[in-house]
Amino acid sequence: MRVGSRLCAVAVAVLVTALAAGCSSGGAGSNEGGGKVFTSSPIDVSMGDTFTISLESNPSTGYTWELSAPLDDAVVVSLGSDHRAGEGSGVGVAGHQLFTFKAVGKGSTTIGLQYVRPWETGVAPAQTSDFDVDVG
Repeated sequence: MRVGSRLCAVAVAVLVTALAAGCSSGGAGSNEGGGKVFTSSPIDVSMGDTFTISLESNPSTGYTWELSAPLDDAVVVSLGSDHRAGEGSGVGVAGHQLFTFKAVGKGSTTIGLQYVRPWETGVAPAQTSDFDVDVG
């Protein structure tokens, strides 16, 4: 292997490792893209901060995370959600659903999320998750 090819292979390995570390669910408050990523409660942020809640999700099962109640839009507003595919090439590999919010006012609120199949009515969610948010 030539030196240039070896150097390129090392650079790719370092980049992949850095990206994997950034995508890990490192508990409350890991940084990603300038905002904090939370996988558990409580969430402590300042007014004006953008933050993301990351939950394991597998859309191939038909399930998706959605808000279980309206947000207190005097404290936080939703900036949308996205799905990040998991690692691996197999069909049905779980990934993470990311919900991004902006803290717009001081106060406390709870963001409730439920893991449901949107077309099923009258069926209890497969999972629920509540995130207590304090905006200072």
